[in-house]
Amino acid sequence: MQDTEVVFIGKDLDLRDSLTESLTTASIFLHSRHPDDLPQSPLRGNLAVVFVDADLEQTHEIVYAVSRQVGYLVPFVMIGSPRSLRHVVQAMRAGALDFLTPPLDDQQVFDVVREGSQRAERIRAITAEYDQAQTLLQKLSPREAQVMRLVVEGKMNKTIAIELQISEKTVEAHRYRLMRKLKLKSTVELVKFACRFVPGTLPADSISGEVPGEAVPGFEDRVCRPLRHMHEVDRQADITKA
Repeated sequence: MQDTEVVFIGKDLDLRDSLTESLTTASIFLHSRHPDDLPQSPLRGNLAVVFVDADLEQTHEIVYAVSRQVGYLVPFVMIGSPRSLRHVVQAMRAGALDFLTPPLDDQQVFDVVREGSQRAERIRAITAEYDQAQTLLQKLSPREAQVMRLVVEGKMNKTIAIELQISEKTVEAHRYRLMRKLKLKSTVELVKFACRFVPGTLPADSISGEVPGEAVPGFEDRVCRPLRHMHEVDRQADITKA
């Protein structure tokens, strides 16, 4: 856990100092920002967790602001005295790792940072994988992208040929080229690839999970959507195993 970095966003200096004391015992570096200072004082590096003062409104906007600055969706933890039980429930449903209340327990703080660090590492890997996938997808011609979507929908070459008003041999040629460009070897791999990285492949009502708040243009496409896709893929895998 050495060299791990986290950030506290809030106005309560006593809460910040208490958190600093807990983190110091584990050699975890704490950044601190007043919420109004985020635009003028951007964050950098690999943050494990965003600790958000429970007294603040607009938690989602704060998490998104930090995440846009570092380039990936940073796990967040609410910290402070909740306004009500509903406040806690809303935070957890929105994706908070935990809701820590004072007096802070050093071990609990350490555990949530460790969990956040592990999740942040996975999120960074997913984001990097998504970026690589988009680079490959940009190599497809409009027609190849169209054929890919129809294949992923489960349509046969003959059906695709009729729908696009081209020959079956032309469909086969498009499929061959798009598979080479995407560096895939089978239709199964293509379907899995599309489910992870092509917007609209999974049903909209099935997309949920680790992403708090509403969509943010640009950031939503690059960071939030792939996480939603990955969450759904993981969920379907769990269902299959059960």
